[in-house]
Amino acid sequence: MQKDPKANNFELITWQDIKDQIKNLFPDIYEALAKYAPNIKYPFIKLQYSYGDPVVEFGKLKFKYQGQFITYKDPELPQEYAKLLEFPNDLIPTMAVIKGSLECFIDLPSHLIPLRILKAGAMFGLYNLFYTEKKTHTVNFAYSYTAGSRSLLVLPKISHEQYNERLSKNFTIDKKYLCPKHFPEQWALFKELAQAPEFKDPWHAEVLVFTRPLFDLMMHDKDIQLTLAKKLLHFSQFSQNQVMYDLIWSIFTDKLSAGIKNTPFVVETVKHIIKLAMGEVPGFVPAQSNDQSPIGGLRDIFLNIYRIRYYLPIFMELDYYQHTDPVYYSLQRHTFLYHIPERSNANRTVDELMEIRNLVYSFKQQVLENKFPISLENTVLYSTLQEVEFEFFHPQGNGTEIITDVTPAIEEDPRFIKLFENLNIDKELIFPKHSLFFNGCIRIRPQKKPVVKPTIKDFVTSANFRLDDRD
Repeated sequence: MQKDPKANNFELITWQDIKDQIKNLFPDIYEALAKYAPNIKYPFIKLQYSYGDPVVEFGKLKFKYQGQFITYKDPELPQEYAKLLEFPNDLIPTMAVIKGSLECFIDLPSHLIPLRILKAGAMFGLYNLFYTEKKTHTVNFAYSYTAGSRSLLVLPKISHEQYNERLSKNFTIDKKYLCPKHFPEQWALFKELAQAPEFKDPWHAEVLVFTRPLFDLMMHDKDIQLTLAKKLLHFSQFSQNQVMYDLIWSIFTDKLSAGIKNTPFVVETVKHIIKLAMGEVPGFVPAQSNDQSPIGGLRDIFLNIYRIRYYLPIFMELDYYQHTDPVYYSLQRHTFLYHIPERSNANRTVDELMEIRNLVYSFKQQVLENKFPISLENTVLYSTLQEVEFEFFHPQGNGTEIITDVTPAIEEDPRFIKLFENLNIDKELIFPKHSLFFNGCIRIRPQKKPVVKPTIKDFVTSANFRLDDRD
């Protein structure tokens, strides 16, 4: 992280400067780039962002110049950079994350919609290599990217006024961000702390911009275009089949009762849960490393300076379900890809959760029993619902369909305490199982395989014995 508030965050990069890193992170395009990049004086621009910095804001790439963030089309940007960024139709250039991570999102008045987590090795802006027309279907100005996890949250409450005053005494931060009462408000405080000059755990993300001279050469190379087209097609596989999934969903919802149809909050949440299980949208997981944020430094602040009482400061960040470790979704921190509909019973989260559960399992049953006029076998949707298990938590649940105690689930997921292993804490803190996050929480995980206890017959058979041996 750059401590000088007036420092620029960009520099010109030669092929020699970056080739080893590209070979490691992007082996599939290394050879193609190696044909052209050495012949260009500056094929890349490297951008460095502190945690929480805007990378792209409403479709406009941001440079930090003399302490201020400006767009890459701003006349204040030095001319040697501006000439390298003369792209058609004001589109963002092709870029790659080479350190840290970014979060892509859409900022609505109702809530923030996280779309994609980009870790080191991810590329974006690829559409512009293939769709250079002035008008396309891509709504570029809807998308924003920030350095690090924009959706980061901590499970216990951190709104205690006296404890927040300790933060303001130790860090140069804007006091208006103190005492966040709700999960979406916490990120602004995390950003302030991470960017304070007193913060001791530097964190930054690095982005590599493909300059116009390299862009022009790439536009005429079939090999590199094929490789990048494969990346783009793989990333957009789900959206390519969105029409068919929407059709399946419409057939399902058409059979629902009028009462359920008139609760769009429930219906849209169920749709999002299915996408989450398919790995198409990110869900929450316990933060275990500094990959997405300076989590170690923030943890230490809340332990030693804020001096949190009673509960461990467990942080949650976004990631994708990979069919191994669970992901979590909370009705208290919505991330679904729609404007939040009005809720007729907003104070009855447990009732909504039961409706969501019933719809999830109804949809799962209808897919697996081939109740639709179109066969879904051999699709990702079908195989996902075969393998995945959904669990629903709320302290006021009925104890069967809605689990009241989250403790067993926490104990099954060692990621929750990974940040606190081998850490000397001078007071006894417990897991924040009463966090509001779990008041309407859904866990998505691999389906448990039934445990079959071996019989005597199994034992003797495996030992090459026969039950009727008489010798």
